[in-house]
Amino acid sequence: MRTRFWSASLASIMLVAEASAQVASPPTGADTGAAQPEAEPVQVGGSGDIVVLGTRGSDRSAQDTKRESDQIVDSVVAEDIGALPDFNVAEALQRVAGVALDRNEFTGEGSGVSVRGLNQITTSLAGRSIFSGVGRALNLGEIPAGLVGRVDVYKSPQADQIEAGLGGTVDVKLRSPADLKKLTVSATARGIYRRLSDRVNPSFSGLIGDNWQVGDGRLGVLISGIYDRRNFRTDRLAIDAFADRRNLVDRNGDGLVNDNNPADSLYVPTTLTTRYSLGEFERWALGGRIQYKVPGEYEFYVDGIYNSYTGTQDHSFIAARLNQTLYGARATLPSYTVRPDGMTFESGTFANVPFQSTTYIQDERNSVWQGAVGFKLYSGRLQVSGDTSLLKSKKNEIRRDLTTGGIAPNFLMDLRPETPFYDYQGIDLLDRAAYRPDRISTYNYPNEGREWATRLDVIAQLDLPVLESLRWGVRLTRRTADRIGFDEGISLIGRTPNPALADTLDSTPDDLFANRFDLVDTVWSRPTPGAVRDFRGLLRAYGIAEDFPALEPLLAYSFDESTRAAYAMATIRQEIGTMRLTGNVGLRYIRTRQDANGYRTGIASGEFEPVDIDRQYSALLPSANLALRITPDIVVRGAYSEVVSKPSFLDLSPTRTLDYDTFEGSGGNPQLRPYRANQYDATVEWYFGRPGFVYLGYFKKDIDGYYQRVSIPEVIDGQVFQIDQLVNADAAKVDGWEFGYQQQYDFLPGPLRGFGGRFSFTHINSSRYNSSLQRREPLSGLSPNSYNASLTYELSKFRARLAYNWRESYPINLNPGGALNLPQTRESFGIWDASATYQLRDNIALFVDVANITNQRGTEVYTVAERPRSYFLSDQTFGFGIRANF
Repeated sequence: MRTRFWSASLASIMLVAEASAQVASPPTGADTGAAQPEAEPVQVGGSGDIVVLGTRGSDRSAQDTKRESDQIVDSVVAEDIGALPDFNVAEALQRVAGVALDRNEFTGEGSGVSVRGLNQITTSLAGRSIFSGVGRALNLGEIPAGLVGRVDVYKSPQADQIEAGLGGTVDVKLRSPADLKKLTVSATARGIYRRLSDRVNPSFSGLIGDNWQVGDGRLGVLISGIYDRRNFRTDRLAIDAFADRRNLVDRNGDGLVNDNNPADSLYVPTTLTTRYSLGEFERWALGGRIQYKVPGEYEFYVDGIYNSYTGTQDHSFIAARLNQTLYGARATLPSYTVRPDGMTFESGTFANVPFQSTTYIQDERNSVWQGAVGFKLYSGRLQVSGDTSLLKSKKNEIRRDLTTGGIAPNFLMDLRPETPFYDYQGIDLLDRAAYRPDRISTYNYPNEGREWATRLDVIAQLDLPVLESLRWGVRLTRRTADRIGFDEGISLIGRTPNPALADTLDSTPDDLFANRFDLVDTVWSRPTPGAVRDFRGLLRAYGIAEDFPALEPLLAYSFDESTRAAYAMATIRQEIGTMRLTGNVGLRYIRTRQDANGYRTGIASGEFEPVDIDRQYSALLPSANLALRITPDIVVRGAYSEVVSKPSFLDLSPTRTLDYDTFEGSGGNPQLRPYRANQYDATVEWYFGRPGFVYLGYFKKDIDGYYQRVSIPEVIDGQVFQIDQLVNADAAKVDGWEFGYQQQYDFLPGPLRGFGGRFSFTHINSSRYNSSLQRREPLSGLSPNSYNASLTYELSKFRARLAYNWRESYPINLNPGGALNLPQTRESFGIWDASATYQLRDNIALFVDVANITNQRGTEVYTVAERPRSYFLSDQTFGFGIRANF
């Protein structure tokens, strides 16, 4: 393995050389709110050579952005993104105070972020909204880090920005040709090794740009691109909810087992599942800008970005069904022990246990394309800018699965070890004759979203004592979202396939959790991924019509949403003795109209009926951001704003299904209103050196109309149905504080002056009243405490960084978890990352990096460790490569 690892990695590196022309200035044609200083990881010397400033240069740029802004904002610039093993924008943002990272369980990479505990954020690209499929925001894990120049996290909005989410706005800025003085070519080659999947994958990125004098102005062109391929693997052991079993054992000694006596209660897991997940994805992206600028007169530009993601996943799991009758068998529990609470199963041997072995494959293809044209005109103290963009986004995910099963004479389970121990006894799990067909199923939800947007903005500079400028503008958007799909399964019990079932089975890997724990039965027979992927072949083998499945009208919906927005904002600047007050006060008005179409089963015959619902709403959103610069190095900020956050199109879907046997139903809620929140922010910041600062901030959000899933009565055809859906219900509150520190220790003697440090800590309180359960509870996904810490070193030709990111345990599902009504909780965890770079020559650098150094295992529980939920292990990642610039 070592020979293959090194040879493949060296081959990847030698394919291409790279340059890190880190041009991180924001596209000047896009309005992202208050003007921010440009990032400065690159300087152009008199000879025209590009000088990479390194980590300290990017830290200085991020500090300048934070210091000079009227808003509360944090930034990550290009060199900072490249300095750690950040494969995408989500991972780069985990070092920002108040930002928590969500990792994809299967790939181990960052998949999304929450800001101050809330994942209802607005994502934008150079100030333009951007999203995935029919979603409201873009999965930031889909944007390669190598494509961007800077990422700004706005925690307090202002009126000239597009409507912020509850958590804030994450604005991604691509590189710009504005600062290039001559032809610049760069490229990157990296080899990436993942421990569990035992594969080396390539990653390449490149940039080419130039700037020419044309007439009175300069014409700039820049194109950048990236290609990634990854193999990944995740192992998981999961325990389903603990059920109150009153028909399993005779605990009260009356000689009866099936009398449903509360005295016989024993809380027992319903299922234990072991799973291997292997997959591969390819991602490539292109971004570019053409820009012509005559300083002080006008500017025109054309922007474009295309991002494509194609992936496939093969999942194989075996599940012991401990509370289910299958194949004529149902588990009993002849011997067992209980936890100290006297009511929860601890260990024991089950008898006559049905089990299922399933393989499901999941293929995914996503793409996002956005093009924009814009201008800026300057006339004295007046600036007029316009921007028009078109975005198209597609997501298509298809899943197919085949389940087989059998009966184990005995099944041992012990929840006392660090990782639960289990053993299928009296059966050889590799004996293909022990399995029988069970079920085949598939689903597919292709969806597509489009948005056309245009805006016009005016800035009038004023020569008045307090008012620095007036800004006003309008923005018009039209958004469409369409989804179709099917979701269906067929029982195979009693069917005899041709070819025989045994011919479509093979064995799983045999190194669950990389053999880190004392486990048995880590290998079993499973349907082969190839057989499952040949879905039509499976249908023929079992005598099922090949037109299965048909499109399901109840899964289809379409939206047509138009939003008109207008704003007015004043920026202020006032000297107060030796202090200076700056800021902005504004008002934004939005009006939204939605047309939703779908189907419901709303008549007694069960036939589909079309649904067309129109609605509209409006909102006035005031905002104020003030910064009092007590000294050049001490800044006190205060901000107030009102924000709205629209629900997802899935939650708004007019589709509804009804069960006439149970008189129950479920569906979306087209009348669901956006969240609305009043936000309060304050910070105290002290800047020393470059880059060096300490700050303390407080934030509070009062949220109205927080969503809650309820079952409400609705009369349909004269019959009362209980409909399960989201409604605007209880208010919620989020408040907390954050602390940040950054410093370069250049006052130390000798080589020690190369050290630097960064630390941030966030504390969050959250609560809402759940009227269904009549209790107060925290919001899901919010860690009460989290922190990020990093130690850097940069001296001469060497740079290195060691970083640690930690999150306290947090609820991931507040819905009842089994009979005990216990929420599911993700246990506290921390991840170490590291990177190092050596400047071999002025334009060539070698680098190495590692993500998840300690190979951290994730754990979920039902509230307490005594009731485990799941354990999973994602890939540990090693990378190294070469950078060069010409």
